[in-house]
Amino acid sequence: MVRGTAALAYSYFLHWLKKEDLYSQQSPFVFTCYQELIKQLAFAIPLVEDPNNLASTSFCRPSIRGEQPSIQMPDGQNNPYWKPTQKGITLISYFCGQTPAQQVLEIGTGNGVLTRKLEQVTMGTLHSLEEDQGLWEKAQSKGIPSTNYLLGTVQERLPAILQGLNQLDFLLVNSLFSKEVFQEIFEHCKPKIHSESILALAHIHRSKDMEKTWAAIQADPSVQLTIDFFDYGLVWFAYPGPKTHLILSI
Repeated sequence: MVRGTAALAYSYFLHWLKKEDLYSQQSPFVFTCYQELIKQLAFAIPLVEDPNNLASTSFCRPSIRGEQPSIQMPDGQNNPYWKPTQKGITLISYFCGQTPAQQVLEIGTGNGVLTRKLEQVTMGTLHSLEEDQGLWEKAQSKGIPSTNYLLGTVQERLPAILQGLNQLDFLLVNSLFSKEVFQEIFEHCKPKIHSESILALAHIHRSKDMEKTWAAIQADPSVQLTIDFFDYGLVWFAYPGPKTHLILSI
């Protein structure tokens, strides 16, 4: 179940209590990455608002001053959704750029805001999978021809997408999934992951099930480093140090 504003704010408070700063980092690898990310955030170009965007699959951290607007979802549940934050978009594009970015996969196109940013840093082919036809049509209407926009569920389309790839450099999972569905995604993608690959998982604190999913990723033997930025969790499969899990802020 998706958390309401109060529960999400409490999760953010716990995250804030545990977070570390730049100068707490003992690893040169983490220090350099985090320092460069902070610089990128400082010079990020603000987003241009699109008044036609009704919803996005990207969340920002909760406001502690009041309730956020919500979108009525098809299942009748009133789930709070937010527009993507500029910081989140910059974070995703920065870490995608730290990989070879030849084969990039986004699961959950949403309204295409993150997709368009990924298009700018992808050096090869960007594959973007969305199961909602309205969002899929909207996103690709503003995308570029070289992006492989796909409509369907992960069960229907993911195996075929991966079969055509020799490797997977950057994977963004930008939708809320059950722990079981994400595990299926992860197992499908593992054979294509290499030492320079990075996985980004959105909404890791958006529900208890997503937090369980995040914990399962951290425990996976193939994972060497994870960083919890609250809105996104980043995963590395090769790291010059012992298996490490960090909580950082942006």
